[in-house]
Amino acid sequence: MYAVAFGTTSGGRRLLVSGGYDGKVRLWDPGSGDPIGECLTGHVHSVLSLAFNGQDEDRTRLASGGEDGTVRLWDLDTGQQIGEPLMGHSNLVNSVVFGTGINQRPLLVSAGTDSTIRLWDPASGQPLKALCRRVPATQIAARGNLFAIADAEGLSIIAFD
Repeated sequence: MYAVAFGTTSGGRRLLVSGGYDGKVRLWDPGSGDPIGECLTGHVHSVLSLAFNGQDEDRTRLASGGEDGTVRLWDLDTGQQIGEPLMGHSNLVNSVVFGTGINQRPLLVSAGTDSTIRLWDPASGQPLKALCRRVPATQIAARGNLFAIADAEGLSIIAFD
């Protein structure tokens, strides 16, 4: 396994999700360790990053970033992929995170080894912005509209609007 994340469905059920080398996302009951439902499939190669949306949304979304260069959105209440894969990275996606812009607009941010940070509208899947960096980001974390970006040069903190 390459990625894990905890989350809660819109109905209040706690979940653990994992992503691995086989391109599948698996859902687990964190209390019992039992699998839940079918695997979420779509990535061609390894799933490298997973992130749950914020709790203020009316449906639970999961984002997955993969070695195949795509970001995928999943509706965990139905177990279905939402729309088409988000395309834009030219190489693997090693980090995904949900956050908000300064105006409280929901954002999905992805980082790839192509040295870009990409902002997406998680409701529509539309690309909003691409930021080119000198080196690839290895990890992104979000708290509201603040995004921490780790890379080989150190740590950057950016507020997106």
